[in-house]
Order: sequence, then structure tokens, then C-alpha cells
Amino acid sequence: MNNRFDPPVLKVPSAPAVAAKRLRNAAQLARVLGLRDLQSSLTNIVETAGGDLETRVEAARAVQSFHEDRAVAALVECATDDSLSERLRHAILM
Repeated sequence: MNNRFDPPVLKVPSAPAVAAKRLRNAAQLARVLGLRDLQSSLTNIVETAGGDLETRVEAARAVQSFHEDRAVAALVECATDDSLSERLRHAILM
């Protein structure tokens, strides 16, 4: 007996997708609540070259929010520009 539905009834997110979503949520909370103690951890997420781009951007936004640097803010926003290649967007965050 086959226990699969065709087409699938629902899409179950993969473990990496769930972990990335949790990191994005944590970064957003850190930014909104001003949790500067998490800067080191957030910076590590930003610097993870193989990491999910959306997650890296959220972490970069949080780190940037702890400082008043307009150039860094502009770079973080560039990393969200879909017209740029994903490789360039990752490079911006390095």
C-alpha cells in the first residue's frame, strides 16, 4: 500500500528551511528589541558564506540597526535587490 498522495496534500518544509526561518525570526526580534548582546552571533550568521541569503540579510539588518552607518545600511538593502545576481548579493554581505 502506498501512503503518498498524488498530488501532495501539503508541503512539509525541510529541516534547513525551518532552521533558516527560525534564524530570520530571531534576527528580526533582535533588531526590533535592540538585543545588542546578540551582535556576535548575528555577525557569524552574516559571514556564513553558504548560508541562506534571506537569513543573512535579516541578520545583517539586525547588526546594522545597532549602529548608525548609512553606508552599511545601503549595502544591506542592495543585498535584497532581486535584479542583482545571487552571487553578487552574497558577496555584498561578506
